Amino acid sequence: KADMVYAFRLADNFSVNLMTSGGFSVGGNGTEALGFALGGYGNNFINNFIPFLGYDFISLTGDSFVKAYGALDYEIFKKNHLTFEANWANIDNNIFETGEWFTLPDYRGYALGYGIETFLGPIQAKYSFSPEQDEGVWYFSLGFWF
Repeated sequence: KADMVYAFRLADNFSVNLMTSGGFSVGGNGTEALGFALGGYGNNFINNFIPFLGYDFISLTGDSFVKAYGALDYEIFKKNHLTFEANWANIDNNIFETGEWFTLPDYRGYALGYGIETFLGPIQAKYSFSPEQDEGVWYFSLGFWF
C-alpha cells in the first residue's frame, strides 16, 4: 500500500489537500483477510480499512485498489471551517492485472462538512453522498485521531 499527499494554501483562509493511494496483496487469493476495505470516514488506520466518503464502513472490498481524494477547506470565521471533499476509486480483485486500475472510477463519493476547532480537538459533521448510492451518510467526529 502506498499514499502520496500534497497540501497547500491558496489564501490565508483557504487550503487544498490532494491525495492518491493504491495497494495490492501479494500471493494467492486464498484469504480475503489480507484484502482492502473502502468505506466510511475516519483516520483510525487499522488493517487495510481505507476511508471512503459516500459509503458506509467496509462497503467496498477487493485485493487491490486505487483511490484519489481532494479536499477544499475554507475558514469562514476564526476556528470555523467549511469543507468540500471528493474521492474516487476502483477496487476489486486483480485490478492491476486486468487494467481496471487505469479506467474511469467505478465508485465516487462527495461530502460537505462543517468543523470547529476546540480545546478537545476538532468537532466535525459531514454529510456525504455517492451517485451510486440511494441515500447519503452522516459522519460525526469529536477530538483528535490517535
